[in-house]
Amino acid sequence: MWRSGSRRRSIRPGTGRSNTTARGFGFLAMAAADRGDKEAAIAALRRAVEAGYPAALVAAEPAFDSLRSDPRLRKLAGRG
Repeated sequence: MWRSGSRRRSIRPGTGRSNTTARGFGFLAMAAADRGDKEAAIAALRRAVEAGYPAALVAAEPAFDSLRSDPRLRKLAGRG
């Protein structure tokens, strides 16, 4: 049975940020890329990576295909 307040969130040691935050910014980046807003996508993706979003997912995620030519994306993906 679900109890209010019983949900555990995974906190990255030493950051005070949860994996939920990283995923949230990742989803915002995907949505911005989908609507063609490159600047908003890169900004959200930067926040996602800072919060713990894996660089390997940045490199592999098809939602970011429209951003592949941007050097900022390559840097966030650990390839630039």
